[in-house]
Amino acid sequence: MNRAVTWSEAALVAVACWAISGPGYGVLAALDLPHVPVAPLIVMGLSQWFWASRRFWLAGVAASLVGPVVLFALIDVLRPGLGRYVADALATGAAATVALAVFTLVGRGAGRHRDAARIFDVNGVVHSRVRRLQRKTAAGAAVVSASWCRG
Repeated sequence: MNRAVTWSEAALVAVACWAISGPGYGVLAALDLPHVPVAPLIVMGLSQWFWASRRFWLAGVAASLVGPVVLFALIDVLRPGLGRYVADALATGAAATVALAVFTLVGRGAGRHRDAARIFDVNGVVHSRVRRLQRKTAAGAAVVSASWCRG
């Protein structure tokens, strides 16, 4: 459930965020609704993606801290020169992309350490208890290894 995110999957989700951000702010500009943001739609989509397939909390917290900082920093920088709608669309898409990059980096970095501590059999079943018993006693390791080999 909390397997590492591949870069291609992160890129696909980032493209989806840009596909919502650009046309979303275009529609808002056409309707002249400057007070309605598109960012909550993107956050809800990313949250659904997180809950449905990821749930790696360290990466999720890191991304949720970085995303709003990038969003508000870019809005402050871009709005004076580009106007509200264009600046908000660019800032929202960029913030979602940076948050996804942070999520992917943290998830992949922590995933290597987490996976290295586990032992997998041919069926992919995690045998972390085997490793703990092997550390406790040599006799426990021999018993566990013998029983594991039998079946």
